[in-house]
This record gives sequence, structure tokens and C-alpha cells, in this order.
Amino acid sequence: MPFWSDLLDSQWILLGDFNTHLADVVEALRPQIQPFVEWLHTHFVNCFPKGTATLAQADATIDYIFGSASLATRLVNSHTHHIPQQWTYHSLLTVDLITSGVSTFDDGTPSASSQYTGLQSVQEKWKSLKSLVRYCVQQFTRGQKARFKARVSHLQREREQLLGTAEEPARIK
Repeated sequence: MPFWSDLLDSQWILLGDFNTHLADVVEALRPQIQPFVEWLHTHFVNCFPKGTATLAQADATIDYIFGSASLATRLVNSHTHHIPQQWTYHSLLTVDLITSGVSTFDDGTPSASSQYTGLQSVQEKWKSLKSLVRYCVQQFTRGQKARFKARVSHLQREREQLLGTAEEPARIK
């Protein structure tokens, strides 16, 4: 995959719904995806080697998180969080990324003796929290007015249709 070859020196986390079942040998050998699968297994480590749970609507696992080989020892504690099936057939996958310079125990838990110099003052934490809340509010409200207008317009059309069908029998008489 020539496009990606220049980026292999970087530390990557590749995640998503791949719309293919990489554990299925027959599917992984399909000519359309075989080069991608080979490249993926050459340069990345699967954070969920046992796979994620498959729900009834899905044929097999298609959600993945891969980390570049240079991050392999720092991607730990992978978990699958199940979401109600009414929402989606996907699961929420999480993995912890241990920052460089932090030593860990065998299970990936950060060691208490690690020298973490990134301590924030209370003011810095408050500033970060305010910034995060502001960002979330902006993302939520972006387009809110347009969505509201579209909903009102839709409801008005429905109302007109209902009133129109109610008036038609009265006109016929």
C-alpha cells in the first residue's frame, strides 16, 4: 500500500467498522482486501485478538481497534461495552493508551512509582473543564436552530395533510 508507506514511522491507532470480518480466513483472502489485511497484520497489533462479541443481527465481528507496532506495549485494558441492541448492533470498544515514560505492571495498570510530571493545578483543571464543556455545548447546539425549523416545518406539513383529508369528506357532501 504505497500511500501508507510514508506514514509507518508514526504512531497510529486505527479503529472503526471495517465492514469485513478479518478473522474469517476465506474473507481475508478475497483479492479485493488481501493486500490490506496483509499490510494491517504486518504493521499493526489487534487490541482485541479474541474478537468482540457478535450480536444476533451481525454475522461476525467487524469492529476493530489496531495500534501500530510501536504502541503495542502501551495499548492495554481493552474492553467491550455493550450498547442496547435497539440502538446499534455494534459494541463500544475502549482501550487505554499509557503515555510514554509511565511504567506499568504486567496487567497494564500504571505503576504508582511512575514519575508523572504532567500534574495540573486546580486552576488549570478548571480551565480545561470549562474549555471541554464549551466545546461540547457548541457541538451540540451547532445546527440546532436549523433542526428546530425543519421539525416545525415537518409538523406543519403533517398538520396541513391531516386537515386537508378531514376537509375533503365535508366538501363532497
